[in-house]
Amino acid sequence: IIRKVLEFSGSLGKDINQCAVCIMSHGNSGNIQAKDGQLVDIELEILEHFSNKCCKQMVDKLKLFVFQSCRGDKEDPAVKLATDNAGLSSGAKTKWVPGTLSDAI
Repeated sequence: IIRKVLEFSGSLGKDINQCAVCIMSHGNSGNIQAKDGQLVDIELEILEHFSNKCCKQMVDKLKLFVFQSCRGDKEDPAVKLATDNAGLSSGAKTKWVPGTLSDAI
């Protein structure tokens, strides 16, 4: 992850007016897990490379970061939903979804 972040942040030229970074993996509070199992600190090892100090070519330009990962050991119990159009018929199929805001950004 760190190598890719360094490559990407270093490739941003002055002609770029915005950038987006999306990282999806396992993790915990403040860290994301690399494929080798090592934990990467989001603030120090990812976001810092896009700071005004480290990435001067992106000062005053939009930088969007999305980190989709677990943030701890708490389980997210599922919620049972009906999947027919009205959600009311007795012949409705059942769908299980996470209890949290899994579809919110």
